[in-house]
Amino acid sequence: EYMGWNEAGRLITAALEHAFSEGKATRDLARFMPNGQPLGTKEFGEYIMSVL
Repeated sequence: EYMGWNEAGRLITAALEHAFSEGKATRDLARFMPNGQPLGTKEFGEYIMSVL
């Protein structure tokens, strides 16, 4: 959104919200989630891309 890519920003935000609602996050964030499923950074990025 900062660069004026509003639609891309909305899609990425929605993908992150979906991942977090599924409990999927990088290890540093997943540890704070009751249903947290820790993923490596590469795995998390690939998951986000699959949601997009």
